[in-house]
Amino acid sequence: MKKINPKISLSILIFSATALFPCINLAEKNQLIKTKSPIVLKSDHSKINGKTGVFEHCGHAILVQGNLTLTADCLVGKKSKGGAYDFIIAKGNPATLIQKKPVNQEVLFVQGNSIKYSIQSEQFHINGKANLKLSNNKSSKKSNSQQHNKAKLNQLEILADKINLINHHQLNNHNIVSREVFAFGKPLYIELIKSGKTDLKATSNKLIFNTQTSNLKLFENVIANLKLGQISAGVFEYNSKTQISSFEKSPNQQVEIIQTKKSPK
Repeated sequence: MKKINPKISLSILIFSATALFPCINLAEKNQLIKTKSPIVLKSDHSKINGKTGVFEHCGHAILVQGNLTLTADCLVGKKSKGGAYDFIIAKGNPATLIQKKPVNQEVLFVQGNSIKYSIQSEQFHINGKANLKLSNNKSSKKSNSQQHNKAKLNQLEILADKINLINHHQLNNHNIVSREVFAFGKPLYIELIKSGKTDLKATSNKLIFNTQTSNLKLFENVIANLKLGQISAGVFEYNSKTQISSFEKSPNQQVEIIQTKKSPK
């Protein structure tokens, strides 16, 4: 007779860890899961289904997990058979998420009508009047690192209908090394601020941005304002570190560049 029951929770753990961290051994996977801070949920009233794992916390609902705080009218979600949280959806007008990283003084601010938090993968899916702000206030007083810090963005802001935020972690711990943002809207809006000044303002229907590479790609009905001027294109790619940009025409219109004397304000 096959011994299935004793392996259920272990199988769930191994499957989850393998999907997230396919290139590291089991000991490292277990360590990563252990380093996650516990989740604390608070609300005015709650409903929990012990059989299905489905729960609902409503009325001034708050989730706290380490340096992450999620507030909403209601928090609904599901626990796995092993007792771990699968996901939590924050619903509000709006729901708000704040995550602070003391090491580099990075602050993530997210708002939307709903925010889905996938616990194990630490991904966020924001829908309805989605607003994302990512700022880094770390000062750069040391001369050796001054040029390096100048190349980094101080703030990223996106307004869209839908935003997906993917966090990428170091293999040997749970530190976030980069974030990848996918946004959709008709139109969406993005602003990049560097050294306290606007580096770029743009609208489009879709975008992809990587915080580690500082590479931005805009798609469909792109209108971008930067030092070069105002650019209208079908596809626009820009890197705030290298200041290199490239553009492609849309099916119905060629690339148009209108030179301006001043940088965007």
